[in-house]
Amino acid sequence: MTYAVDARWTIGGIGRYATEVARYLNPDAVIAPNRMSATSPIGSALVGLEVMVRRISCIFVPGYLPPLGVERRTVPTVHDLMYVRGGAASTGSRATYFDRVVKPQLLRCPIVLTGSEFVRQQILEWLGPKAPPIEVVGYGLTDSLIPGDARVAANRDASTWLFIGGDKMNKNLPRALEAWQRAGLHRRGFRLVVLGTVSDAVRRDTAGVSFAGLVTDDQLAGFYATASFLLMPSLDEGYGLPALEAIACRTPVLFGSVGLLPSVVGACGVGVNPMDVGSIADAMVDMTTMQWATTMDCGAAAARANTWEVVAGRVEQHLLSVSCGARPSVRSDRARTIPASPSSS
Repeated sequence: MTYAVDARWTIGGIGRYATEVARYLNPDAVIAPNRMSATSPIGSALVGLEVMVRRISCIFVPGYLPPLGVERRTVPTVHDLMYVRGGAASTGSRATYFDRVVKPQLLRCPIVLTGSEFVRQQILEWLGPKAPPIEVVGYGLTDSLIPGDARVAANRDASTWLFIGGDKMNKNLPRALEAWQRAGLHRRGFRLVVLGTVSDAVRRDTAGVSFAGLVTDDQLAGFYATASFLLMPSLDEGYGLPALEAIACRTPVLFGSVGLLPSVVGACGVGVNPMDVGSIADAMVDMTTMQWATTMDCGAAAARANTWEVVAGRVEQHLLSVSCGARPSVRSDRARTIPASPSSS
């Protein structure tokens, strides 16, 4: 059997990557034991057992955790290191888990995939000199999320800001809400729509803010067509797909100047210190007075050059190399080619 796909990764950004890449792959098997959590030890063991019983020579894992016992047949994907010690979402227990459980498993894999050269360098530093080859496959745009230009023009609300990701630690929602309140944009008729799960501890009764919760892809496309600004003061991002998707819709981005976001957004937004509420608030006010049309036309064209079909082709190339036994024996540190970002325009 050539290769299989671990279909348990269905949540969030990893879920989007998994769904879109799988759309263009042609695996011999799709493994999803009772749809267990992708990080469940029992689910991981069951996937590993099925790989051995069915004599699968290679399994593609869209996330960071290889199935137990079959690491040498696994091609996992590490999107970021925010849970590793020192990362934006790291805690003592999470950091220990990644160092003592995930890291040894990744070191046994023939290849590890990632989405950007920036994260690739982080992974190499974390895994050390015994790291397997780390290959950059990039990210793409989901066509159904990018409304046509006519729909954007007809539906755009010049007063709407959009925040995506809920209260995940790296998304920095508490500071974003504080900055919104300090900026006072609601007094000028602006509103902020927050997408994603938000706990009662973070949710606050802030003027001009609505919490839409989890949304479908169709609903998300509607928000992209409507919003005039994306608020993304992240503390850490492996890539930042919402920024790329917003730019493809000609929506400027207020972003945290961390990780890969500055190169993803380029001139199509304003970078801030994500730890500085005053900086975020000032940038929000400034962005509402700036002229964006010409810059966003160029950015949208560059952003739309990123396709999942190309990403899936790169993934499959690495899967076939492992399944056919042609796995690299020497780690390469040369830069990989990734899809063009808006900053290249």
